[in-house]
Formats: sequence, structure tokens, C-alpha cells
Amino acid sequence: MQGNNTSGLSQAANQILLQLVMELKTGNTRRCEALGLSADAIRALKNITLEELQCVCNSRVSVLSFAVNTDNLLRLMEYARDECQRNERIDRALTLGASIEIMRHYFGLNGCDVAMRRRIAGIKVRDGREYTLSDEDLADVWNIWVRSGSEDLYETSSLDALMLISEETNMSLTAVWRAVREYVAPRTRRSLQLKEKIPAVLSGKSLTKASGEH
Repeated sequence: MQGNNTSGLSQAANQILLQLVMELKTGNTRRCEALGLSADAIRALKNITLEELQCVCNSRVSVLSFAVNTDNLLRLMEYARDECQRNERIDRALTLGASIEIMRHYFGLNGCDVAMRRRIAGIKVRDGREYTLSDEDLADVWNIWVRSGSEDLYETSSLDALMLISEETNMSLTAVWRAVREYVAPRTRRSLQLKEKIPAVLSGKSLTKASGEH
């Protein structure tokens, strides 16, 4: 079995010679030089006949040697793992109703990228503006946000907390994002007044726990 595998690898490696010959026929010698072929070997390949090339390619004797670059392999596997996790987070965020603004900030995606991914995933976006959250909804979001321990809304790691809030409250990720943004930096009188009414949120305590004590 091992002999057959070695033979197959040798023949596959020798197929590269066919590509080298085709490049030489077009006057391109750079790849041959990059592989370390001598001037004599390049001239021989350039003048090789079709029958000779076929015989060499089908030979069980390999003229090329391969080695696995372990460092590159591990780096590539780590990159592939990170990319898979990134794509999973993108799909999750879109499923939870993330806006283009959110996808641009956390993933660097533009409107066309977002539209294409939504189309592929079969996600339909509701027309019109997001409904306005009630004071109770805002308080719920703010409370869970404080309990999550996240400090900077604009850090990539905070997206996980936002998605958990979206899933727990059954609100769209866009609504959660805007609610937390109002908590972090209130821009309306309503938000300022609401924060003043909710000392438990301001002190970082759970509203649920506070109400339970009463």
C-alpha cells in the first residue's frame, strides 16, 4: 500500500514537469529558475520531445522532492479556523438582524457584501425604521449589558455580548446596538431621564436582583 502511495505521489510530482515545459515553450524561465533548475536542465526540458516527456511523467521515479513546512501548515490551519469562526459570527449577526452599520463596524463589510450574504442566507430585511423600544425594553437591555461586564461597545469582543442580549430579549441586534449606544453615550433627553430613574443600572447591579430584594 505504501509503495502504491509513493508511486502515485511520484507521478503526481512529475506532472509538474509538464507545466514547466509549457511555460518554457512560451519563453518563461522564471519558474524553472525559482525551482533551482540549472541552465543545462532548462535547455534539456525546452528541447524534450512529447514522447520523452510522457515517459518521464509516467515514471515511478520522482525527480522532485517535497517537504511539509510545519510552521506554514500550522499558521494556515489557524487562519482557516479564525476565518470559519468569523464567518459563523457574521451569519449569526445577520440572522439576528444586524444593520449594515454594525456589519461595517465589526467586520468591515460594505453594503454590497451584506446584501449578498443576506441573499445567500435567505434573510429578508423589513422595510422602514426599527420600532422604538419602550422604557422597559431599554432598561432590560441596559441591565444585561452592565451584567455582561463589557466595557467598550466598539470593541469587537463586545459583539458577542450584544448578540447574547439580542437572543435573550428576542430583539433585533440593531435595536440592541442602538439601545446600548444610548446607554454608553446618551444623545436624547429621554435616555438621560431614564438612566436617572434606574439607579440599579447605573450602579452595575441587576434590576432583577434589586426587585427581588424588595
